[in-house]
Amino acid sequence: MSFNLEEAQSCSEIPACHGPEVLFILVEVDPITGKISEQYPDAYPKDYPERVEKFCRNYIWRKITGDVTVEFLEAAVDRMFSADEVTCVVDLERLKRLKHQIVGLFFTR
Repeated sequence: MSFNLEEAQSCSEIPACHGPEVLFILVEVDPITGKISEQYPDAYPKDYPERVEKFCRNYIWRKITGDVTVEFLEAAVDRMFSADEVTCVVDLERLKRLKHQIVGLFFTR
């Protein structure tokens, strides 16, 4: 299966970004609502796909500059959430788990 960049609608579709996998992990861990996606398939915030798109755009830029590190990926995950969310809404243990799983996605293949 080949990927045609000209037909891509978003950065999330670029295979190197792992957009669908990142979204799946985000929905599964869900540091905002804390509900598991299989139990509550419609419970996660509807803007998660947009958050993943932003993550993928950041990833592409860093990939172009050759500066993808564990620290960058953790910071990119942090930037999926606003400061208000991190201080008031996000479960910090789930956020830590989310970072760990996403870093693993990019560095174990």
